[in-house]
Amino acid sequence: MDGLLPKKQFYRRILPDSCISFASPKGKQLFIESMSSGHMECYFKLSAQFRTQEEPAFCGLTTLVMVLNALEIDPGKVWKGPWRWYHENMLDCCVPLQLIERNGITFNQFLCLAKCNGISTVAVRADHKCSEEIFREKVREYTKRDDSFLILSYSRKVLKQTGDGHFSPVGGYHPEEDMVLMLDTARFKYPPHWIPLPLLFESMKALDNATGQPRGYVTMSRLDQNPLLILFRISTLFSVSFPCGCASEMVSFVQQWDDWLSQENASKNLSNTEELEDFVHGAVHALEKCLQHLKPDQTILTTQLDLSCPEDYITQATQVFDR
Repeated sequence: MDGLLPKKQFYRRILPDSCISFASPKGKQLFIESMSSGHMECYFKLSAQFRTQEEPAFCGLTTLVMVLNALEIDPGKVWKGPWRWYHENMLDCCVPLQLIERNGITFNQFLCLAKCNGISTVAVRADHKCSEEIFREKVREYTKRDDSFLILSYSRKVLKQTGDGHFSPVGGYHPEEDMVLMLDTARFKYPPHWIPLPLLFESMKALDNATGQPRGYVTMSRLDQNPLLILFRISTLFSVSFPCGCASEMVSFVQQWDDWLSQENASKNLSNTEELEDFVHGAVHALEKCLQHLKPDQTILTTQLDLSCPEDYITQATQVFDR
């Protein structure tokens, strides 16, 4: 049996001296004092959805699942039994899950996954345009809210933790000690812990080896779209590169559709049902023209929801497309 066991095994890691365990006496004191200052509002909805990542490279996916469920976003498809609920294996757009399991995800891929699943994001790279004070103000603001959350992409190496790139949600802030509570999803490795904000900011400035860019932070809130507008997305199988023989009409259509869906207030620009139907009818008509130029092995759109999605989504879409 010994030959079947991995050569190296670990039961957790010891937090470096710069970090304070959430469950330690000092960690509890910081929690109580942060509660009194009003900077733990984000904690409760996030902690209610706190998960341990199921794969070593799933920190980004698990962080996103926590936020999706904390924001009470309906995935539109079944998790198990009759229940619709977000799980990591449902985040299968933007990047194949098999690749994420091996390599994790980059900052931009994390944003793509968030947008694909109904989250409005505002991302900031920790570059020369971003100062520690700007970051501190964001932490102050978003730890006093429970309708939006602050997610960090940072380097563990700078914190003197093992590993490197990591995603975690911010769970609270202690203004006097200037420490941030990180709800680390790798709970098999490190418990939730408090980190000095200046050190955390430095860890976001570290370059990602995969992209050559600094990491950063992103604020996340619900993106309330009309069901019709989340029924389809740009297929991951479709790409536009020049020269490729793609018709300019097709390129223009895909770019305009993608840009429009990315607008935070896109659905609010359509004030009534008739106006919405006119927009969708026009989009379908434009798509129909593009299909004349489509090669047999090309795909432009794919469904955003599977067959188990709420029936009213399908009913509304069918009525418009049959018009």
